[in-house]
Amino acid sequence: RRRAVAVRAGGAVEVCTNKDCRRKGAKRALAALELLAPAGVEVVERDCLDECGMGPNVCVGSEDNIENGCRGLDAAAAVLTKNFPDMAG
Repeated sequence: RRRAVAVRAGGAVEVCTNKDCRRKGAKRALAALELLAPAGVEVVERDCLDECGMGPNVCVGSEDNIENGCRGLDAAAAVLTKNFPDMAG
């Protein structure tokens, strides 16, 4: 499993919405991340991250930082807190 590196303000969170991730709840993950993202953090849809079996997958900052299994509000909050610690609150 990759270790997350804190992303600076103004970063981006990219949610894979291709068919495998979409079937596993990518649209719900996208909505949760959009709801919870701190100001200055852009949440966008993107193409496949090639980790289909572990989706929904979220790329934070770079393709070296992929969070797998982002399902629901709790998972979205954990992804944001882990990757944007200075923006929490």
